[in-house]
Amino acid sequence: MACAAAKPTNQSQVSQVKLFITSFSDEFYSERDLIRKEILPVLRLWCDSRKLTLVENFIKWGGRHPDQRNVAELERLQTSIENSYFSSIMPIFINITR
Repeated sequence: MACAAAKPTNQSQVSQVKLFITSFSDEFYSERDLIRKEILPVLRLWCDSRKLTLVENFIKWGGRHPDQRNVAELERLQTSIENSYFSSIMPIFINITR
């Protein structure tokens, strides 16, 4: 996880880990729910014990109904990913597919 953590600019700052969980918007409801309820709390505690801040983002791509896409949300997430690279943070991706 070291590559996904932002280096603090001073010693009082906490490093940041950016996690992006991606899947199709119309599928994988139970899998996203399991990650949100079971895995992320444990991962957050692990990060806290190492003075890391976990920032998680769920990205729901595509889907069968393109008119229901939240374009503004997708643009915000894309900007967040791009800013990670500019801040020397290598984001971590978990992609749920068939």
